[in-house]
Amino acid sequence: MVWMLMTSGTFSTSSAYSLVCQVDNHSQIYASVWQHGLPIKISFFMLRLLQGRIPTMDKLVRLASVA
Repeated sequence: MVWMLMTSGTFSTSSAYSLVCQVDNHSQIYASVWQHGLPIKISFFMLRLLQGRIPTMDKLVRLASVA
């Protein structure tokens, strides 16, 4: 696979971040996730959390059934 945003063809988080920041159709919630100065790992965590891809509730239900 080739990442077309980089001349070398390799993927970088900075190029993905710049692509996300260039999108004109922002929602207020997602715009607050991608803020300048916020560590990128926090932004990705918040994005996964908003999309429901963090299995927090599943783990809590599993722990409650064991106890």
